Amino acid sequence: MVLKKENEGLGVPGSANDSIYNALVSAYAVIFYVNLKNDTVQCLHGRRTGDMAEFLDMTLTVYSAKNFWLNNYIIEPDRAMMRKYIDYITTPGAIREAKRPLQTDFQVRWKDDETYSFIGVAVEYDEDSFLFCCRDTTAVRFSARKAREAAALEKLSNLVEGYIKKEKNALGIVCFEPKGDRISLIFASEAVRDFFSVGRKEYLRMLNEDCSVRDILKGSQITPHTFRALNETGIQHLRLRNKNDIPVDVCLSLKNEKETGKNYTSIYIYNDMPRAVPGIPKEGVFIRTFGQFDVFYNGLPVTFTSSKAKELMAILVDSYGGTVSMTRAIELLWGIDNPTENDKVRYRKLVMNLKKSLDAYGLADMIISSRSFRSLDVSKVTCDYYEMVSGNEQFAKSFHNAYMEQYSWAESSLSKLWDYS
Repeated sequence: MVLKKENEGLGVPGSANDSIYNALVSAYAVIFYVNLKNDTVQCLHGRRTGDMAEFLDMTLTVYSAKNFWLNNYIIEPDRAMMRKYIDYITTPGAIREAKRPLQTDFQVRWKDDETYSFIGVAVEYDEDSFLFCCRDTTAVRFSARKAREAAALEKLSNLVEGYIKKEKNALGIVCFEPKGDRISLIFASEAVRDFFSVGRKEYLRMLNEDCSVRDILKGSQITPHTFRALNETGIQHLRLRNKNDIPVDVCLSLKNEKETGKNYTSIYIYNDMPRAVPGIPKEGVFIRTFGQFDVFYNGLPVTFTSSKAKELMAILVDSYGGTVSMTRAIELLWGIDNPTENDKVRYRKLVMNLKKSLDAYGLADMIISSRSFRSLDVSKVTCDYYEMVSGNEQFAKSFHNAYMEQYSWAESSLSKLWDYS
């Protein structure tokens, strides 16, 4: 169907007495005039004039206009489809021969970096030209999508929450797919969203867009250091506050699971800390050197970011308050007698990691630093080794000829302890 014959003069619709065109303007946000005979495209109307300014005063060839529109406005997933659509409607006679309106759905990204949904329809204006009219359907589609998301989210939440109840002591779970320095969120249960201080609106945004770890941790109770430590050790113990502002001791447990070729990461939150170790004081810092080396705070084991950070802590404990030089520490840690500058840089990073591990428990001041020397403030700790050499018989009885068993360099100190047993 032909809307009308060409106007006099320029032959372009849009004059004051062009009633059909004026009716279209009231219904459509953007209107292009395509003249196939002259091979030209003009944007006659753009309700979002700030975004369409580049088009409003331009006359382009069909080929140039198509590429400019596709590359600068149409979102990447819709470009191939829109290219085929435009190629078809710009084929002479295609619109006239169609038995129904040639309509398409697509999305554009305006200069405000927001994505909007449109329905476009090609309407023949005369035998040599047509109007491509675009209606903004963002609000309608957003409402429908929001309703679908809410229903799907409720269904998924019910399924996952049911699974969590079967997991003993689990408060919640968050699943995501790592993508370099960003992550793609798959699901987060309500308890997890509370701990991360993420509201429903923000949660829905995260489900639809990849986000950085910094975005997720921003405003949450989880520090970037704790998250990094969780990635390295697979487990972290800390105290959070629930939505009622009540302190809750929790354990974060990270699991990597491969499914359908993708690497998914899950973080489970449990509502209790590990059980206190029998015989370990329930207050303050206690260091156990007899047998395996471990550090405890308020009766619970301290988690280190790496095994080497824990070993450096053991070296400082073994020195009994004495200073340990960088050269000596590197020799014990890596067996290097003459450290290079790279070795020294690696050691300095390890010292920082040790301090961060302790800082997670508020214990960073246990380490005393003076240039390239480090020592342990023994006044802040209780240690079975120190108690035994000080004459405490109770600790002497707990010594069974085993001292920091995981470290070969500790054997020299073991021989000294035999004199006190």
